[in-house]
Amino acid sequence: MSTLTHERTDLFIGGAWQPSSDQELTPIICPATEEPFGAAPTGTFTDADRAIDAARHALRTAPWADSTGMQRAQWMRALADELAARGDDTARLVSNENGMPISLARVAEGQGPAATLRYYAGLAEAMPAEERRPANQPGRGHRRTMRTWQRPSVDSRGRACSTTGRPATSAVASSRTDQVRRGR
Repeated sequence: MSTLTHERTDLFIGGAWQPSSDQELTPIICPATEEPFGAAPTGTFTDADRAIDAARHALRTAPWADSTGMQRAQWMRALADELAARGDDTARLVSNENGMPISLARVAEGQGPAATLRYYAGLAEAMPAEERRPANQPGRGHRRTMRTWQRPSVDSRGRACSTTGRPATSAVASSRTDQVRRGR
């Protein structure tokens, strides 16, 4: 085994490290040396369900849900600072895990996520506040809007894009249109 060994025995679920429901570990093999350099919990469907339930709970109850764009921007910048501080370590881990050249990993995986968060923090600050209305009120003529900064993604040229890879836009659809499309 190489000298760079990383082993995690728990999964991060609900804001805390928790044991997996199955203690099996999956080795992480370095493609350059073909030697294991770490291990992580294999995880189970039960673990995935716990993580999904925790994420849903956090989405409904966490401060993020009712925060302003300015608050979100502050949190994103704080996270970006933490990611940037750990950039070299992250680049080494990614390079060992998938064989990416370290020079590319330092940019793409070491500093790239921090830069992306800072970009979206700027968008969050500039985004006007939106009125929130329940989505289950047919015939009220209200609209639901999904802003792309809530689902960050970047294409190969560094442009913000949707999860389909197309340039980012705001997607707006009336609730009645959504119901017709779903056959209601």
